[in-house]
Amino acid sequence: MESLRRFWAEHRTLLSAVAAALSFGIGVLYLFVVPEYRPTTGPVLQFLLRYAHSACWFLLAITFALIQVNGTAKIRKITAYTALALYAGFMVSFLLTR
Repeated sequence: MESLRRFWAEHRTLLSAVAAALSFGIGVLYLFVVPEYRPTTGPVLQFLLRYAHSACWFLLAITFALIQVNGTAKIRKITAYTALALYAGFMVSFLLTR
């Protein structure tokens, strides 16, 4: 475990930059690859189905970028937990509309 911590400490900037770029790319991908439109769903569920998944990945990209620029832990936690909440909302809406 100590070697993993040392590796993270030595490569933190590079790893967080790569993770931010990958997260941003996945966010762009999910902005265009969306579940099919279901006319029986309400506007909130439709919004969550359409945008929450990509917004989750964009927030993760921001979180990783904040690691790279030494953003405060409080802001990183807020963006990470907001991403988690958006993903949970996406999954609930996805499962409700199956």
